[in-house]
Amino acid sequence: MLVDCPQHAQPVAQVEDLRGACSVAFVKTALARSLGLPEGVEGMIVLEGERGTLRVVGASGVGAEVALTPPLRAPIAIAADDEALLVVERAPPRIRIVHGGVTSFIGDAVLREPVAVAAHGTLVAVADAALRQVLVFDLSAPANAVVARAGGVAPAGVAFDADGRLWWTDAATHRVHRWVTTQPGPGDAFGERGAFPGQFTEPTGITCRDGCVYVCDHLNHRIAVLDQSTGRMAGWWGMHAVIPRQGKGRIHYPDALAFTPDGARALVCEGFEDRVQILAPGGPAPIDDGLSVPRDAVSSHFGPDASALGPIMTMTEPETGSVMVFNLMGASPAPAHIATFGGSAALPGRYPSLSSVCVLPGERVAVVDRVNARLDVVTASPDRSKPVAFDPFLPRLVRSTDLMAMVRSVGGKPPLVEDLAWDGSELLALDAANRCIWRFDRNGVPARYSTGEPKRNDLPEGVREPVQLAASKGDVLVADRAGGALWRGGEGGAWARIAELGHRDTSGRASGEASVKLVRPFGVAIADDGSVVVTDEATDGLHVVRWGPGQGTTLVSSTAARGILDQEFWLPQGVTAMRDGVLVVDRGNHRFQAFGTDGAWRFTGSLGKFYTRKRTQVRQNELPSVAPAAKPPVEGDS
Repeated sequence: MLVDCPQHAQPVAQVEDLRGACSVAFVKTALARSLGLPEGVEGMIVLEGERGTLRVVGASGVGAEVALTPPLRAPIAIAADDEALLVVERAPPRIRIVHGGVTSFIGDAVLREPVAVAAHGTLVAVADAALRQVLVFDLSAPANAVVARAGGVAPAGVAFDADGRLWWTDAATHRVHRWVTTQPGPGDAFGERGAFPGQFTEPTGITCRDGCVYVCDHLNHRIAVLDQSTGRMAGWWGMHAVIPRQGKGRIHYPDALAFTPDGARALVCEGFEDRVQILAPGGPAPIDDGLSVPRDAVSSHFGPDASALGPIMTMTEPETGSVMVFNLMGASPAPAHIATFGGSAALPGRYPSLSSVCVLPGERVAVVDRVNARLDVVTASPDRSKPVAFDPFLPRLVRSTDLMAMVRSVGGKPPLVEDLAWDGSELLALDAANRCIWRFDRNGVPARYSTGEPKRNDLPEGVREPVQLAASKGDVLVADRAGGALWRGGEGGAWARIAELGHRDTSGRASGEASVKLVRPFGVAIADDGSVVVTDEATDGLHVVRWGPGQGTTLVSSTAARGILDQEFWLPQGVTAMRDGVLVVDRGNHRFQAFGTDGAWRFTGSLGKFYTRKRTQVRQNELPSVAPAAKPPVEGDS
């Protein structure tokens, strides 16, 4: 029998301008005092992932930063109870615990890429994406030992219920687990991929209260409400936002959820929208407000990855786990959508948790998936003797390589391939779990040493969160999002860390010319003329540089502006070289934009729509313009 869980929730308020609001907690007076907050202060504390700061948020809006000692290092999640604040940090990977004014750390030598934390008594549960595990530490055990582990594919959220059972989400398998930590993991599993009741699509944050479990159903844009005793869905909150920036009960990519102590308000973090929505659990089902996509707006789900080579380009579609193929050889400068393949299933050619795509010579596409741990190569070559049109039967599977078997042969961990890149002669696969780059030929066959072992290049120890890579003529670049840097590797195996783009002399000192610091780099590409292009989520930046002396770079162009106009961005992510320029996945605006290697804007587009005349004002039926974000630190002229 279902408990009386609130099936719906009503919008009360929302707090804006919280850059990358990825986690939230409610802090009571006693804990607030130990955090150094003014006497009598209690309320919401929000973690801004893009700024790496904690902020007090009250009825009057965004308040002061919560300063901790030592300073936070790449924080990604928080949790709190009556007495302690827990912060997940990733540089280095560890859990910070602030209790009674005393700060301690756990997990320093154990964690690799922690993403969520929860506490119950002396137990602290941590989801680690790189280890693919949920780990339970016991603060009462010697050396805060790990007392239980559960394996997954992409653990994303953890929460204890009142009975001490641990609930955790797996974003890649689209499931929610209920686990008694004294028993072998992963525990009972609920759900599968989908949008119907009892299904999830990339569930992330999770919390438990009063016999109910609340899940941030990320790609279904809702809060799923489960009965704690049965795991069955009792209801869901929210409506999908049909235009970026909508709110007032319309939910867009929820990341985390917390309650006020009395349960009268729920706090939903939407890092995609830089805000927290405040909802009142209960009440009737929301009524559709009639808002829809503007008739001439450019809007499609893309990201985070894109790849182009020669006559075709591909992009990932995260909502459906599909790959879209575009023709670049048409009369217009914009890509023309000619095919879509993929979808969710546990078979070759199907992608439960699509990770990356890469176009290969011969109009082939390499695709990798987190759940299947397979590398597929698909041909997508249209008949160019006639006009190229959309063809649902165009993609054909050429080969599927079992990455799990390849890695197992050398005693490696289950692979977690974040990105693919073609370096001109080989296909490179960035594996965050094994901290290396695997090499394949254009057919997806692993390159091997004379001993028979698959070829690999190890990543340097300093890499915190490798997300994308680019390669050309022996140069390899890896974007380290949590580490705020690029890593450049050459054929000799040496790596150099680049945290600032701009001119440097051979000693590494600034020469006085323009430079820009990286904060949260994501996409990286090497253009046809050798220019390096980098996107930065934290600053909504697009930077173009050329290599200078040694490991230095010279800044060619730098754009850092948040908004919906052309040459403005909202969470720019993947970037790929194309047509003597580059294309950027402007994920937060549901579109792509193309630029020359001089940084000049060329066009903006989505599926079936594009334009080449740059807009200088917002159209009447579009959302109001967003104030540009603060520019990144700049030395000299920009």
